[in-house]
Amino acid sequence: MGQHCTHCCGTWCRDGGLLKPTSGRLLALVGSQEGIIIPPDVLNERPIFFRLYSIVLAIGYAGVRLYRGNSSLRIPVSKLPTTPTAEAKAQDTHLIEPIQTQLQRRITPALVQSASISGAAIVLAPFINGLFLRNILWQLHLTLAKPFFNLSRANARPIGYPPLGFTYLFHCLFAGFLLVLTWELTSILFLTYLNQEPTKSGLPLSALAKTPTAHFSRD
Repeated sequence: MGQHCTHCCGTWCRDGGLLKPTSGRLLALVGSQEGIIIPPDVLNERPIFFRLYSIVLAIGYAGVRLYRGNSSLRIPVSKLPTTPTAEAKAQDTHLIEPIQTQLQRRITPALVQSASISGAAIVLAPFINGLFLRNILWQLHLTLAKPFFNLSRANARPIGYPPLGFTYLFHCLFAGFLLVLTWELTSILFLTYLNQEPTKSGLPLSALAKTPTAHFSRD
């Protein structure tokens, strides 16, 4: 007679008083009638690594933006005449590209930059985790989890190699790419719309002013 029970780590099958794990951790058997004893919880190292990867990703993205000055607001200004006179007409403002044109011009560099930053972070994060921060992050998460979960003393330190694998690293890479792309597109949209001239009824505010804007020459 077969009986199935679902545990947080997988499905276990019971046949004739003997537990055979089909996936997940081993469970101790206390007899055919008493059932099973759920073992202590174990920290999952994959979310710990993903948090570290996200931090490396954020630091790298912030550093690139500060170095390149991508957050600066560039406002085009028309040049004043070399010899301004009182009879001279006011110059028109510098033409600004349409929003659609600006977005189409910036979307490809945004994709390339998102892929480059996320790829560099996924290469550096495993080395940073394994060489410097693995034990520190493990102890930190262990301290935070102890009041809420039943953790055994065997979890005091991480054992073996980090259980990451190429599939999980690829998932982290794709998630990091989407995260950086979200940051980059948000910044592009904000700067593009902020750079538009103020208008009223579809016309610039300067066109509706009663007095013309004065031009001053720079010493």
